[in-house]
Amino acid sequence: MPTSRPISGEGWRKLFWPLAARFSAASRSCTLTPMDVCAEAKAELCGRAKAWTSWRRLPWLWLGMFTLSACSSAGTAGNRTADGATTDAALSSPLDAGSPGDAGPPGWALYTIPVGEHYAYVTMGQPGNPTDGFSSSAGRDYLFRLNQSAEYVLTHPVQPDDQFDWNKLPGLSDCGTVDLSVNGAMFGWRRRLDTTPNVLEVTAYANNNSVHLTPNTPLFTLDDADLASDTPIHYRVWLDGNQYQFAVSGQVQGRTINATTTLSRACSTEPATSLKFAAGFYFGGTSTAPSQITGYVSEIPFTE
Repeated sequence: MPTSRPISGEGWRKLFWPLAARFSAASRSCTLTPMDVCAEAKAELCGRAKAWTSWRRLPWLWLGMFTLSACSSAGTAGNRTADGATTDAALSSPLDAGSPGDAGPPGWALYTIPVGEHYAYVTMGQPGNPTDGFSSSAGRDYLFRLNQSAEYVLTHPVQPDDQFDWNKLPGLSDCGTVDLSVNGAMFGWRRRLDTTPNVLEVTAYANNNSVHLTPNTPLFTLDDADLASDTPIHYRVWLDGNQYQFAVSGQVQGRTINATTTLSRACSTEPATSLKFAAGFYFGGTSTAPSQITGYVSEIPFTE
């Protein structure tokens, strides 16, 4: 029987930091963005606290106190729209896509990466859309809409070649760790300024015992007009024995996108349904986001 390895101190840091960053961003923006952010953070905290204490008996009270106290002054007046009106309308089921160009169609959740951050926080989400935190799923299955906010330029990179670093779309950790930079599978994306025209590349991306893996060529590219169209692309990534499977499909500006590939997996005997961490939209690499970057996601439970 495969045995899950203990999670290192660094692993716990990388687990807590994105959650703390998300809750912090949510609490800071409660008076500016939909009021369900704080309610969502509170509900998620309670659910995760129970799972964490039963799994590893983690000390989580400090995070709970911070989140609940930070959000308490925001009230519970319902969801707030951009013009200050309130609504209690519920979201429909995931992948009920609506019009791709709508600001926030039913069935979509919004990832936002603030300036100077790596991690995104989520608004308009619902249980399972997007998958976030601990999961026993063997894969991820979602539509994602990259838009013109992804046309970033690093003017003050931490390292000279950071513009070539791969940013991340949602994925899963693997091999008994919560740290996707050690073992895990996801999609990568980056903005190329050295091509004519400039394009955004999307690729399969995996970590195999901390070794970064990508195919020789990206799965597809999006130019400025493609990003302006705000078109959803279908992404699937899953664990399959000694490899990770990747698939993308869609129609952008009359062009068909349909690509598959595989990358090697370090722990072929680890069950695909073992406990792992589901990560979200992420910037970096080394540098943080030079401008606010957003993306809409609509996720359904993964099935092979």
